Amino acid sequence: MRGKPGAITRAARARDLGQWELAAGLYLEALERNPRKPGIWVQYGHALKESGELRDPDKLAQAEGAYRRAIALDPSAADPHLQLGHALKLQGKTEEAQAAYLRAFALDPSMPYPLQELSGLGWSEAQVAGLRGAVAPNSPSASSSNLAAAFGDDAVVDAPRLGSMRRKLSVLSRAGRARDAGQWELAAELYRKALQRNPRNAPIWVQYGHALKESGELRDPDKLTQAEVAYRTALSLNPGAADTYLQLGHVLKLQGKTKEARAAYLRAFALDPSSPFARQELGGQGWTEIHLAELGRLVSPTSAATVGDESVTADLGERFSAAVGEEPIPVAGEPAGALDGLHGTTGEGSVQSSSVQSAFLDVLTWQTEVELQAPSVVPIDPPLGIFVHIFYDELADEIANYLAQIDLSKRVYVSTDSEEKKKRVLSAFNKCGLDRVTQIVVVPNYGLDIAPFLVAFSDKLEEHDVCLKIHGKRSSQGSREFGDGWRSYLYHELMGDLPRVRSIVNAMLANPDLGALIPQHYPRTHLNMISIGENHDQMQRILSKIGIRLLPNQNIQYAVGSMFWFRGKALAGLANLGFDWLDFGHVGDQRDATLAHAMERCFLFFSSKAGMKWGFLPPFRIGPRMSRDEMIRLVRDSGLFDAAYYLKVNPEISKDGVDPLEHWVDHGYREWRNPSENFDLEFYTRLMPPQYPNPLVHYIVEGRARGLPTVRPSVPFPFDRS
Repeated sequence: MRGKPGAITRAARARDLGQWELAAGLYLEALERNPRKPGIWVQYGHALKESGELRDPDKLAQAEGAYRRAIALDPSAADPHLQLGHALKLQGKTEEAQAAYLRAFALDPSMPYPLQELSGLGWSEAQVAGLRGAVAPNSPSASSSNLAAAFGDDAVVDAPRLGSMRRKLSVLSRAGRARDAGQWELAAELYRKALQRNPRNAPIWVQYGHALKESGELRDPDKLTQAEVAYRTALSLNPGAADTYLQLGHVLKLQGKTKEARAAYLRAFALDPSSPFARQELGGQGWTEIHLAELGRLVSPTSAATVGDESVTADLGERFSAAVGEEPIPVAGEPAGALDGLHGTTGEGSVQSSSVQSAFLDVLTWQTEVELQAPSVVPIDPPLGIFVHIFYDELADEIANYLAQIDLSKRVYVSTDSEEKKKRVLSAFNKCGLDRVTQIVVVPNYGLDIAPFLVAFSDKLEEHDVCLKIHGKRSSQGSREFGDGWRSYLYHELMGDLPRVRSIVNAMLANPDLGALIPQHYPRTHLNMISIGENHDQMQRILSKIGIRLLPNQNIQYAVGSMFWFRGKALAGLANLGFDWLDFGHVGDQRDATLAHAMERCFLFFSSKAGMKWGFLPPFRIGPRMSRDEMIRLVRDSGLFDAAYYLKVNPEISKDGVDPLEHWVDHGYREWRNPSENFDLEFYTRLMPPQYPNPLVHYIVEGRARGLPTVRPSVPFPFDRS
């Protein structure tokens, strides 16, 4: 039996029937529950505009506000800019409307409507042709100068800001040009770069899927698999997009996954029965006109399963079967008839039944934004569970000092690999008054910090609600300096001071469906680390035990460095995995693709499987809070950034045509690119707090007045080691 349709479903029905006042009210109801959905803001704007019959000034002003809100949430989407232009034009704001149409065209030159609107506002054919030429694949980026030359100063509204916008979107613009020129490998690479900056933009994932599919000439199995992952990721971000299901169907069909392709085409048809393409594909798979007509009836606006339904007819397969006498067409590996299982979820707050074998689960769809709570003292029962592995016993004092500041009820579980180290750790913990709440065990030197957590202490998870996992980190993959900086960063993020810990714990207590809070990635962490890498087989070995199918090259997130806050019941499934010490191998085996490295990447899957969300901790920052523009102005005015030097040592940046200072503020300092010959980032970072927003900002605001050096002196510094 179907439950009461949601607000979005009822809003879509009212919209389709032309009941605009009702639709606007229902969209507003949906936005009150989830105000960060740009697509719903756009639909709300449409309903407002139409409810005023395109002339009510109050409704038009409200519609303008709705479109602007959608743009604020997703500034790279062309359609809201187009719709904003329409609302502005109807209000007589011609110049602002032209600016909005220009932005829409800059974001998506393949869209014909902005040019049509500009022509209707008096732009000549020559001006329109000049606009096309300014963004053609072989032309330079649109700037205020070449736009003015193409159209004349009076015609180019807001050209300086448009030029600025295009520079910021240079990667996306170049990807579009490469796509239009058929340079699919380049387009895929550029779309991937764009996604690294904005991983929650569904249209970019779709374009990335297209580029991957085409770069393999529609037959490379690896590229087709990657394209499938891209389309599925897009759907996890925007499950109401019919065209994305259509594209997913195409790539599944090319891989020979006929049943899965059929299910995707069904979903596309259910979302948009007016589109002929899903109907054609189903017809090509043997569906008769009788079948298609019945399917159309089942998803008509007067039936229970309508376009815009969030669940998109969970029982469509069964109802179709009853109508035309065919078996329902399930997604491979999922329950028969569960056509809404393409994401591995059956709706927010739930996961596929553990009895289902090999169900796809996209851990990114379980991410949530987290706001920390006030650092008030809240009684906690049961006590915090803190799990610590200490291989480098010289770090025992540092760890003990961090844990001693936590004034909440707690139990501390410590593992180390020898009796000598146990004595050293116990001494450090005794000095900080932690001995009465600490249990220390000696374990084999297997599986890094992961095996002790799973094998020695997984049975303790059920005894605690809010938990913390840390270890005495030192990197085996880089310098001692790199490892110490990484550890210091993670410790500050997770337990930087008492108010920080209280705020984190209170946030978890206030959000019982929050399964894990992970720190922001260490700025020196290479982006390639935030991936499956070579760990697919080992991860699948783990995840198959809880009924999850992992796609090759699936996009994931995890706590890089294996330190994070979590809820005990979110990881309770770890206790039943059945792994022992020998499964993990000796700690000397620290290459990638070990069971430990795979498990590190699986924790959030366990949390999601348990029906719990996860999020990144807000940064624990020290020093001034600055916007990007404020930081750029401060650094530029200081004269400490040498643009000529930066471009000389980073020649690939000059090819991108981006402003070198903007690149350094956005990316360069995180990639350890020095801002000048006289500023050594790697050295100076050791002199400042790890959470300060930017090394050069620290020097300008504090370091210069204190006389801190910007390059390593000839005499040894306290932290220098042989």
